[in-house]
Amino acid sequence: MRIELLSIGDELLTGKTTNTNASFIANELLSKGMLLKQVVTTPDHKDTIVTEVKTGLSRSDVLILTGGLGPTGDDVTRQALCKFFDKSLQFNEEIAKDLQERFGKELASLEDQATVPSDVIIIRNKLGTAPGFIFERDGKAVIALPGVPSQMEQMLVDDVIPFLEKTYENSKKVFHRSLYFCQMNENQIDPLLRQMEKKYQGLEIGVCPSYGKLAVYLKGQNEKSLISSQKEIKEAFLTHCYSDSESKIQMALHQTLLEKGRTLSLAESCTGGKIASMITSLPEASLYFLGGVVAYSNLLKQKSLGVLESTLHQFGAVSQETVCEMAKGIEALTSADYSIAVSGVAGPSGGTKDKPVGTIWGAISQKDKILFSGKITAKGILHRTTLINYTANYLISSLWRWIHYNIPPFTHE
Repeated sequence: MRIELLSIGDELLTGKTTNTNASFIANELLSKGMLLKQVVTTPDHKDTIVTEVKTGLSRSDVLILTGGLGPTGDDVTRQALCKFFDKSLQFNEEIAKDLQERFGKELASLEDQATVPSDVIIIRNKLGTAPGFIFERDGKAVIALPGVPSQMEQMLVDDVIPFLEKTYENSKKVFHRSLYFCQMNENQIDPLLRQMEKKYQGLEIGVCPSYGKLAVYLKGQNEKSLISSQKEIKEAFLTHCYSDSESKIQMALHQTLLEKGRTLSLAESCTGGKIASMITSLPEASLYFLGGVVAYSNLLKQKSLGVLESTLHQFGAVSQETVCEMAKGIEALTSADYSIAVSGVAGPSGGTKDKPVGTIWGAISQKDKILFSGKITAKGILHRTTLINYTANYLISSLWRWIHYNIPPFTHE
């Protein structure tokens, strides 16, 4: 079964709105063994939609449409599909009754939203006003859903996927597995991935690098081969593989600290609280995370973390000596088992000949002792946000690797 997505909306083409619907649909389909083969974006123009529906159906068995089902003037998906399938629009009493019960008789768009194509499967919208539709012809289906993410998601999960599983139950399923690595790059893992594709027929592998992390996605129709290849790849880079299910590196540290019963504190400068934000995004972080200080200025480094004025004067805020004193300072404040400190030049300005943009120092302490300190190497990364994300991921993964595998950071193996 080949499934395609047609995303409708001028706002998608102008960049005003991000197409999060596409990633949600792809993930939900894949979780059920179905693969989204193609995504096309088109404007709110009736004739263009008709053309794209015709083209999409020529390639696919199922075409999912999102967008253009509301009551405003630019919502023309109903009209376009009626034109393509030669259907008429008619008032539906059941939909009207449902809308009255949920929104009241005063709903201005009631008549419009209760007017739907004839002889189609109607998908009830439990959150909004615009129903969805399933058009069937010659063993193929066109499924129209609202573009509002919460509404689309509910209808996809509750109605569309069950429809697809029942209607196309004899279609071959696609199985998938994931692996997530830290502190390694594509060049290190790619040779092995190419070997796996040759060894296991039908196996497809995708690699997605991101800020000091690396995701490997495997898919294929032979589940046993998929499991075997996943195991081989994981074992080859075991000390870098932090999860086979969760992309967030902070989750690996989160689980490790909870299991070990250890606590953590942070002293951040150039990362501006990014590490603390990542840690506290997880439920139960309060069980081990004691707190942190974002000491951006030299004055706050001195007053809150006890960094010596002489240290700042002699070595500067961006230095090994300063981050070590920051780590000791936050540890003194919190009595945490582990403390992380970081200071650097994230740019785009502020760099010097001796300390150019991208110069980042980090330190990790444990109970009155600096375990490790060193410069974080981020070759070729000069973009501010990228540097901050890379640094946060590096320090979180460094502490995880040390606790889990006794691998020291800042060695750049």
